[in-house]
Amino acid sequence: MIKIKWLGHACYKIYFDDIQCVIDPFEDNYVPGYKNIDTSADIILASHKHNDHYGMDSVRQLLRMVHGVNIKKVHTFHDEKGGALRGDNIVHVLEYNGTKIAHFGDIGHILTQQQIDEIGDVDVALVPIGGTYTVVAEEARTICQQVNAKIVIPMHYRCGTLGYDVLETTENFEKLFDNVEHYNTDEFTVPEKITPKAVILQYGMEKNMTNAEILSRVDHTLLKADAKKEDILRICNEAMENNTASICINPSYIEYAVSVLGDKIPVCTVIGFPLGAMTTAAKVFEAKDAIEKGAKEVDMVINIAKAKDGDFAYIEDEIRQIKAAVGDHILKVIIETCLLTDDEKIALCKAVVNAGADYIKTSTGFSTGGATFHDVELFAKHVNGGCKIKAAGGIRTRDDMVKFIALGADRLGTSSAIKILNSEKTDGAY
Repeated sequence: MIKIKWLGHACYKIYFDDIQCVIDPFEDNYVPGYKNIDTSADIILASHKHNDHYGMDSVRQLLRMVHGVNIKKVHTFHDEKGGALRGDNIVHVLEYNGTKIAHFGDIGHILTQQQIDEIGDVDVALVPIGGTYTVVAEEARTICQQVNAKIVIPMHYRCGTLGYDVLETTENFEKLFDNVEHYNTDEFTVPEKITPKAVILQYGMEKNMTNAEILSRVDHTLLKADAKKEDILRICNEAMENNTASICINPSYIEYAVSVLGDKIPVCTVIGFPLGAMTTAAKVFEAKDAIEKGAKEVDMVINIAKAKDGDFAYIEDEIRQIKAAVGDHILKVIIETCLLTDDEKIALCKAVVNAGADYIKTSTGFSTGGATFHDVELFAKHVNGGCKIKAAGGIRTRDDMVKFIALGADRLGTSSAIKILNSEKTDGAY
């Protein structure tokens, strides 16, 4: 059995049955966001001597004799100028029981015919895609085509707060492959019968998240205009049975929900919802009223027109006033990403953090679109730990939930999480 475990950046630990190999470990505290490597191996390899690939002291050497893994080193370059810019790079080709894995390190160019011949056809390619210091996604695909790679696993890219800011994400890479599978774990076991595909691993997910772990991040939501008291009772009971992070309901039901839930599950409500076009004074009144009635969390909608006008100072001041109104209670700020440009989203990340809000939230679920992976990744980069992130609207599958969490979302807003996790039919609502 061959198992590949992603330790972050370009570092992989590969298990060839009981033989352990680590390639391109990074030095402690060197690559943003990734935990220091704490592992051991029989074989420790590095593609070159830059600090983010040559943390050899980070891996404990196992002192035992091992046999059966054939290792070939193929000389390449770290750039497209024959190494003049960043030096040499080694492609490691590891073969075990007829299966070949190629780790391309920080390769900076497509392969020459001689290099293609030396590497040969491979079953699994671990290839950088982030650009700036390495090839970009399109060049990575070309390299994989040159060696007829069946399974392609990207590395050396930015993922939320993980990795260098100058690196690309997997977004362009994924568009280049017909079959892309997202794994809810940082491990991949090479199957005996290989189907060609690209595999995206989730850093730090040492095991599949349990349903309980996912639900502990869900704001169990019911914001429909025609929701009846019996519907509110139902979601209260569901939240208690499944230990969700909160329930999210319209303000008129706060007191009833608190009477049902007590201190078991926090009540979250919405203000300025769903358009955000009310005055600041009206939103402040709503926020104070919600807290007085027992809400522990408030999700507010910004004045989206002000964002389109570029008046971010107005929005920051409004958020600050509402945060003062809710005090120590949690304030989440909905910016309605589907109506904004990336530049506007980035400016709003700054405004939300500066105003002292607890969360930035993607969507109301009542506009033209909901949460996207791109937006959560953008948030993670630009709030930079200054506040937490809530992804809401359009979450349709378990894989969606796990990936949003992996990208940096601490909360998920959805009415369907419990049904999705129980494999029940959903109505396609928020």
